[in-house]
Amino acid sequence: MELGDLRRHHLSLVVEALAAEGPRSRAELAQGIGLTKATVSALVADLVDRGLVAEREARREGRMGRPGIDLELRSAHIGALGLEIRVDEVAACVVDLAGTVRSLHRRSGDNRRARPATVVDRLLGVARSALDDAAAQDVRSIGGALAVPGLVTTDGDALVVSPNLDWHEVVPSSLGAELGLELPVENEANLAALAELRHGVGRDLASFVLVSAGVGVGGALVLDRSLVRGFHGFACEVGHVVVDPSGPRCACGARGCLEAVVGRAADASPAVVADALGSALRSVVHLVDPEAVVLGGRLAEVPGLVAALAERLAVDTLGGRTHPCEVRTSTLGLDAALIGAATATLDDVVADPTTIPTAETSADDQQSA
Repeated sequence: MELGDLRRHHLSLVVEALAAEGPRSRAELAQGIGLTKATVSALVADLVDRGLVAEREARREGRMGRPGIDLELRSAHIGALGLEIRVDEVAACVVDLAGTVRSLHRRSGDNRRARPATVVDRLLGVARSALDDAAAQDVRSIGGALAVPGLVTTDGDALVVSPNLDWHEVVPSSLGAELGLELPVENEANLAALAELRHGVGRDLASFVLVSAGVGVGGALVLDRSLVRGFHGFACEVGHVVVDPSGPRCACGARGCLEAVVGRAADASPAVVADALGSALRSVVHLVDPEAVVLGGRLAEVPGLVAALAERLAVDTLGGRTHPCEVRTSTLGLDAALIGAATATLDDVVADPTTIPTAETSADDQQSA
């Protein structure tokens, strides 16, 4: 590990410790993460300069003398922008480092077959409103991401195809330029799974499959608490697993996909939904052996679906009776992907705090501008 990488790693350790354990003194931090107090002091000075950490007077009950100084993560003041394009609306939110949604705006409208530039203009409006609301609360937005319903390249540059929007090879680069933020694109189900992993029903799970339904059906896979994207970034498109070869035509062009059979979850009976999901997920469970299946979007609202699907998987999977795959419902609802879009950026900050510039760097940038 090179010196720069080692420093980034050590900065990340300090941020992770403060996020997990709350305010700590330099000595407590040093002991907890196994570094010298001098090293921790230098790291803290860097993080203070980046606006990530603040000093506060600590209470030392029962002790004489001056109170000590604790360090705390400025989690309420650092945030990220989450954006989402759905078939029937656009939405934007700002989430802070503590995982709290600080602002949320949406705009309804039919985006199917609309020109991407038109939809991006709608999205810019709600994005600016969300950023303005957050700024009024003294929340500094340091980046963001865009959730879309379709296949996305692994570098986050382009939406390859979205059958339900009828979009192909779309690069929404104007978004980031207009807002002055880095805004990679990501599949909405992947981001929903990330949000559930960090803030929702997946917090105590090491592995799960998320299946989410709205107009379409999306899927995502988490193994060892990490998203599995696949070589091209297209992993776990469970909505396009064929469950009825003679079934209705899907938007992707095939017949009998899970998405085509289930359609809008609210329009299908619980028995039909459970049967179709069971057929699609039986193979997924046999392939990856997850701890749980998480039902998101409108699937979380189908009465009796959790019990029906759990029974179906127990019967139809090897070892399902003795070692069942649990079925849970999302705790973040229809906004899971939107929250996940912001969470992805905040994860990057925790992993590498140097992504946030120092006060000196920011001042230099303003002077050069």
